[in-house]
Amino acid sequence: MNRILCSTGALLGRANGRDYTLLADLEDKLECDGFELMMYDDWYEKADAVSAFLNGMKKPFVTFHVEKGVGDMISRNAEGDTEKAVELFEKNCELAQAIGSEKLVLHLWSGYDSDKDMPHCIEMYARCRDIAQKHKILLTVENVVCNQHDPISNMREVLKSFPDAAFTYDTKMAEFHGQLMDIASDENRPLWERVVHLHINDYKGGVMDWSNLKTLHPGDGQIDFHRFFDFVRGSGYKGDITIESTSFGKTDGIIDINKMNCSLAKARELARPVKEISEENILECVKVIRSSFLTVAVQFGFTQENAPRFTAFATDENRIKWHMYGEHRRMFGYFKDEKMVGYYSLLPNDKQECELSNLCVLPEHRHQGIGEELLLDAFVRARELGCTKMEIGIVEENRVLRKWYEGYGFIHRGTEKFDFFPFTCGYMTKEL
Repeated sequence: MNRILCSTGALLGRANGRDYTLLADLEDKLECDGFELMMYDDWYEKADAVSAFLNGMKKPFVTFHVEKGVGDMISRNAEGDTEKAVELFEKNCELAQAIGSEKLVLHLWSGYDSDKDMPHCIEMYARCRDIAQKHKILLTVENVVCNQHDPISNMREVLKSFPDAAFTYDTKMAEFHGQLMDIASDENRPLWERVVHLHINDYKGGVMDWSNLKTLHPGDGQIDFHRFFDFVRGSGYKGDITIESTSFGKTDGIIDINKMNCSLAKARELARPVKEISEENILECVKVIRSSFLTVAVQFGFTQENAPRFTAFATDENRIKWHMYGEHRRMFGYFKDEKMVGYYSLLPNDKQECELSNLCVLPEHRHQGIGEELLLDAFVRARELGCTKMEIGIVEENRVLRKWYEGYGFIHRGTEKFDFFPFTCGYMTKEL
């Protein structure tokens, strides 16, 4: 499951003195699973104090962003730069290891000199990787903006020399170069398979528009995050996600916790759009179920008069409450822009079996892969409940739906006709 992290660089800057002690007051207010620590150049002399303080906090520092000056020196490669970069990188690794970080994010090309000498950058990657491995931390290279080539081409060069290299993919950096969805191409599949971390930030500007290289919150720019995350989820990505969007005033340094929490919630929704519902969602569930099944009723000629017990007509607030509190069904919704657009429920029994019911998607949100995501999510949740078999009931005459379920391994087991339905009930099962 993707952990949603908050970058400390989004909270701390020159305006508030880069004061890491502010994090202690913030961690309970921020709705994140942990942090990505942004290292600053004025922390080297107080690394022990930084480590001691951060180790006293409750939330983990899962990822460590190497101080950006290291990348500047690697790219500049003037006299003394290489050894100084190695020295500082080692200090970054020492602090990262001391606070329990799992991954490092490195700007392998950076600053004015950027990617002018990629062979040297790749040589430095090898040295830095050896140091990171000594400290038992995974080194990742970020697709940082560049001025000679483009980030994906540079990442390919790294991968050519080191097939097991790992990467961090930043949405703003990618959109800046007009490359956001290039990572989804078949050509770049080997590259995407080595992406283990995501930075989620928005961008508003043209290709390589240096005047607009700001770190915006999701929704404040032009990136189609729904499209991007449709790809991310469809690829089976399991890595972590960091929100880096600037959340403090550039003059007063005041941290906007609500703004950051909104972006964290957005990332969580995009990465995990299916979530268990609570009583406050019941009326929304009723609307989604009735609206979704009404198209089936229209297609097959079911009406309130000839099929009053059909889902489109029989579902109301009391029925869903009975499912939740009487039958103790587990109920889940697919949320898009904080609106429920899909639904399903699970009813497990003591035979390690469960019934999947009312899986549906609002008509205007169909043909986007949402039904598949709901079904695959149901498989995972059912297995977590200890179930080894799943059962469903369908309108037998709905051949398209039956074929869809068969495509996911369901086997047709039989039918039954009831006097109160103008259709035949079909039953299917799947071994989990």
